[in-house]
Amino acid sequence: MLVSVEIRNHGKLIGSIFELLGSKEDDITKSIGWALANSDPFREAVCAAIGEPDADIDRVLLQEFGRDGGFTAIELSGKNHHIIIEAKRGWWLPGEWQFSKYSSRLQNCSTRCKRLVAMSDCTRTFASIHLPTELEGIPLTYLGWRDVALIADNVSGTHAEKRLLRQLVTYLGKVATMQDVQSNWVYVVSLSGNDVAEDGLTWIDIVDKHSRYFHPVGKRGFPKEPPNYIAFRYWGQLQSIHHIESFEVSTNPHDYFPQLPEDWDWKDTPHYVYVLGPKIRPSKVVKNGPSVVRSARVWAMLDLLLTCDTITEARNLSYSRQNASEINDVLL
Repeated sequence: MLVSVEIRNHGKLIGSIFELLGSKEDDITKSIGWALANSDPFREAVCAAIGEPDADIDRVLLQEFGRDGGFTAIELSGKNHHIIIEAKRGWWLPGEWQFSKYSSRLQNCSTRCKRLVAMSDCTRTFASIHLPTELEGIPLTYLGWRDVALIADNVSGTHAEKRLLRQLVTYLGKVATMQDVQSNWVYVVSLSGNDVAEDGLTWIDIVDKHSRYFHPVGKRGFPKEPPNYIAFRYWGQLQSIHHIESFEVSTNPHDYFPQLPEDWDWKDTPHYVYVLGPKIRPSKVVKNGPSVVRSARVWAMLDLLLTCDTITEARNLSYSRQNASEINDVLL
């Protein structure tokens, strides 16, 4: 009888062979590319999900370089089909300028069916706002990591294919940041432009110039556990949203900002110190709204925060959605 034992890499428990690759964008696309090449049912289901149910794919290309100077994440090609997939981790989407290079690559090929595909963590609603449905006559489709994981979890195949796809689902569940409704919550805080150090350092500088933020652990209404996403508002509106890339628990602010006043003391109040990911900017002005005033800290779901007109509206709709979900769970 085959007996598996625990395996760890740099102290972290490994649940999938794909985790040995890593968790960067290229690692995720290589993992999906491997599964596409080694499971006919998975490849067929993915092609059907992007609108090409009869795709005759016989090659999967990763990081393919073209004369346009770009590297594509994944290309699926066959006698009559050519599909280019561009992927981003987090709530980032490939820009039209990037897709425009690939659309010219597709226009120069002789295949009958051509398609562009974007993949990321964001919801279809958010993607539909920020992505066109076609580019230079070539259809453009969005497929989220969650969609890919659901496809992999539901297709049939040989025992070897099922094992492979289970590994992929496990992997995507760890590296894709938006796998359930809870991870869609964003902690929204207010920043002051006041100086916090003699050299002119402000709270806004700590975020914008140093990509850091800190707060007490579970004190004065702050979270007991770090959120996945944090947003900052000042000057009466939402300014940016960041994925929290990593964090530490510290009792000494001067380890991070030596210029802070000496009387800043965290010995009795440990703080989370966050390393912030790149800024996600709202595509329009998102005002505070009537219920988000002064230094109030609120929670809202990421897609609503980016699509509503005010933070107040996003917060209210977020809790309505959560309540509806809880009612459905009870009914089911």
